[in-house]
Amino acid sequence: MSVTKNIDDLNRVRTFVDTHEWHFAKTMPHIPHWYCLRKDKGDVEEFLWFARYIKEHGIPGQFYGKTYCYFYLDGYKYWSMDERPEDCDLINRDKVETQDSVYYTHYSFILTGSLENVLEIFSRHESPLCKSDFHGDDGYVFIVPEKVAGESGLVKALRECPDVMALSSAYNTTKETYLEMCKKSIVPVE
Repeated sequence: MSVTKNIDDLNRVRTFVDTHEWHFAKTMPHIPHWYCLRKDKGDVEEFLWFARYIKEHGIPGQFYGKTYCYFYLDGYKYWSMDERPEDCDLINRDKVETQDSVYYTHYSFILTGSLENVLEIFSRHESPLCKSDFHGDDGYVFIVPEKVAGESGLVKALRECPDVMALSSAYNTTKETYLEMCKKSIVPVE
């Protein structure tokens, strides 16, 4: 998947989220969260696209002993209760406020300047950096553990770096994938 495709998909998710009405789940005040319904706007294809996106890019999480797929973005988590996205008639969302929760986000970027400057940023933040298999000679990928309530210092530093173009969050991933990437990193990581 290209960096441009990742950015377009995340913009599409944000547009979906911003243009749908999120209803408070009044029947579950003890577990406050919101939901939107497939029938609300009549944009069934877009609704089902987002349900599939959650399933494909989310990470598994437990709720009352059952595993659901959660997609984290911009301080919220999104999930469906249905096994198959095609069966989904509502998408849930909840604000993520737990400061101790960590999730792992897979990022990619294209290098437009000095690799040395970028490596120095990664060394300061003790984070793995790997060459991308699908972004050409100038493509790199990394996975960073983040507090769900906000972006890591590394991501903020890269957004400000003039040597980096098209930084995008591709998907959420697991701690195991993060540890595997640490082994392949071109930056030493303990």
